[in-house]
Amino acid sequence: MTSDVNVTLHQTNDLLAKVNVLTDDLNQKVATIDPLFTAVADLSESVSDLNDQARQLSVKAVSAGGKTVKASIGLKAIKMASKLFK
Repeated sequence: MTSDVNVTLHQTNDLLAKVNVLTDDLNQKVATIDPLFTAVADLSESVSDLNDQARQLSVKAVSAGGKTVKASIGLKAIKMASKLFK
């Protein structure tokens, strides 16, 4: 029984050593690709900001277009009124 326990302990130590090597390898690889994920997150935030600004510009353009239409209608009304009073 003692020899079985010794064999199991030896195998467990070997397994833990391999797990430690794999964990170190994984940590190095994650550290390598971490800047990529940071860059993607920054790009995503920039695109989101750009979309917000485009949306705001669109709203302003629609609002300005509505004012232009109102001004145009007002000018036409003034022209018609001036023709009537001539």
